[in-house]
Amino acid sequence: MDIGTTLTRFLVEQRRRFPGVSGRFTALLEEIATAAKLIGSAPRSPAVVRWVHYLRLQYHALVYTTGSGVHGFTLDPTIGEFLLSHHDIQMPEQGTIYSVNEAHAPGWGPRVRAFADGLKGSGRAARYVGSLVSDFHRNLLKGGLFLYPTEERLPAGKLRLVYEANPLGFIAEQAEGSASTGTGPILDLVPAMHQRVPLAIGSRQDIADYEAALAAPEETGP
Repeated sequence: MDIGTTLTRFLVEQRRRFPGVSGRFTALLEEIATAAKLIGSAPRSPAVVRWVHYLRLQYHALVYTTGSGVHGFTLDPTIGEFLLSHHDIQMPEQGTIYSVNEAHAPGWGPRVRAFADGLKGSGRAARYVGSLVSDFHRNLLKGGLFLYPTEERLPAGKLRLVYEANPLGFIAEQAEGSASTGTGPILDLVPAMHQRVPLAIGSRQDIADYEAALAAPEETGP
C-alpha cells in the first residue's frame, strides 16, 4: 500500500485481503472508517473533542492494527481524510529515549530507581509528556521505552489493563516491540475489569533490560 493512501481505501483493501472473514472483523473496520470520517469532517466539534484529544499530538494521528502489522495514518485537514503516513511500523530494537515521571522516584523500589539512574547516566534523552498515548506514539516511531512502575502509594500499579496497557501492548508487539509488567508480558495476563498494572512498553531490548534489572538481586551493604 502506497504512502498517501486514504484510510477509506486502506480498509477496503483489508476486506479484500480477508474475503472469508465477517462478523467482528468487518464490524471493526466499519467502526474505524466511521470514526475517522467523523474526526476528519468535524475536528473541532464538541461532540468528538475527547476522542480527538486522545488521538492528537501536534496533528491528528490514528494507528491501526488487527494483528497483521501496524500502520499509521495522519489527518489531512484540507480534504478531511486520514492518509497512510507510516506503513508497517517497526520499532527499533533499542531506542535512545526514555519516558518516566521521575517526580515519583521516592516511591519506587530500589531496583527501579537504580534502573532509572542508569538511564540518566547513559546519555539517553528524557522525554515525558505526561500522556501515555503521546509518549508511546513517539517511542513507537523513534524507539525507546515508557515506564510507569509500581510505587508505595500504588502497589498494584496505576494504568488500567483492559483500557490502556493491553491495547497499547498489542500494538507494541505487532510493531516488533514489547510490553511488560516488569516481570512478564502484559498480554499474558488474564484481564479482570478495572484491574491496574505496572507498565513498561517500548523497544524490545529496552524492555528486556528493564526486566533483567528488576530480577537482579538487591545489593546489600558490607
